[in-house]
Amino acid sequence: MNTFKIFLTLILLFISKFFFSQYKLVLNDALNFGFYQNGTNKTKTFALITNNQIDWKKYTISNNLNYTLLYNPKIVQNEFAEKFTSSFSKGMHSAFFIYQYNHSLVRRIEENHLLGIGYGVRDSILGFKINLSYAILNEFMRFIDKENQRNIRHSIRIKLSRENKKMGISSEYFFQPNINSWNDYTLYGTTKLTFKIRESFAFNVSDVFNYFNNSSTPIIHNFTIGLAYTYSNK
Repeated sequence: MNTFKIFLTLILLFISKFFFSQYKLVLNDALNFGFYQNGTNKTKTFALITNNQIDWKKYTISNNLNYTLLYNPKIVQNEFAEKFTSSFSKGMHSAFFIYQYNHSLVRRIEENHLLGIGYGVRDSILGFKINLSYAILNEFMRFIDKENQRNIRHSIRIKLSRENKKMGISSEYFFQPNINSWNDYTLYGTTKLTFKIRESFAFNVSDVFNYFNNSSTPIIHNFTIGLAYTYSNK
């Protein structure tokens, strides 16, 4: 029995070492803060922005999160947005599954779920990496104080990024109109500028913009600065 346990442990260690030697893990997480004063009214902002992914052969799993808390000292904004993507790539092209979750105190959105599939293409021009994609999303939105909504939305995405040894810049935006009425749409994105301090740490400047034209609060816009941590095992 003891021999079997040792043999099984060795097999599991071998499988784990083989798998972990094949995948690429990339972490990019930022903790930011903001502050502004209007007369005697002082407002503070806390923001968590993460972009993490695992690559294994032609498969990629990624998770992106934007969380913003704004208070003065009463909570003014409590905004949460998370996106999960699983994709298969071949050359410059990819097919993907996407799930988004949003919560907004300002817009009285208890939960907003979007689920769909899409196609993307990537390229590079003048040193910039370019990612373009299109997806079709099924949306369920539950509000705090009004009736639920169901929609089908287009999702058009563009991302530009460039990086060198000292700094990096990236900007990613999504345009998501209702498939039945392009006058009902959301436009949101994040632009980040990073200045490397050490190998795994950087000074980070982030601009998060969110526009929802059918909301009583159409624009949520926050500018924050902080510290970013980056890691790649390859």
